[in-house]
Amino acid sequence: VFPRGLLREPRDSLRRADAVVVTRADQVDSASLRRLDAEVERWHGRPPLAHVRHAWTRWHGGDADRLRGTPVLAVCGIGNSEAFFRQCDAALARIVECRAFPDHHAYTPADAEVLRESAARLGAEAVVTTMKDRVKLLPLWSESDPPLVTPEVGIAFLDGEAAVEELVRRAVA
Repeated sequence: VFPRGLLREPRDSLRRADAVVVTRADQVDSASLRRLDAEVERWHGRPPLAHVRHAWTRWHGGDADRLRGTPVLAVCGIGNSEAFFRQCDAALARIVECRAFPDHHAYTPADAEVLRESAARLGAEAVVTTMKDRVKLLPLWSESDPPLVTPEVGIAFLDGEAAVEELVRRAVA
């Protein structure tokens, strides 16, 4: 299956799963989540075991507490750039501009120069990006450029944590 979009495998592949965990469940309203849960149950045979949200657990290249409220440029080349920008806004609350590149974008020296110029023009004290983009931008970045700051993404359970832990315990045993 070609890796793109929200469903990287056909829906009927849900039948093979031992359990389904819905990610980014905090980004939809409760009615939409109920519809999604019903769709999962229809294809999987059971409702989702848990619902989680993405949580930024720590930062690379800078301190989020120091950046909070300071102007930053948010940059990414991922499939769901809007979700990244919303989370940046919630965590930092002072994004002066968002730049979305296509998913899996191969950054060029010209791209890096445009980002540096934008950051300088906007007074951005840092460029916030994803880990996926950071590794591509770092070779094009210098010490004199604004810091590339990257959140490390983890998950936080909204429900079902004990059920997932039990499933993992049984699998390990």
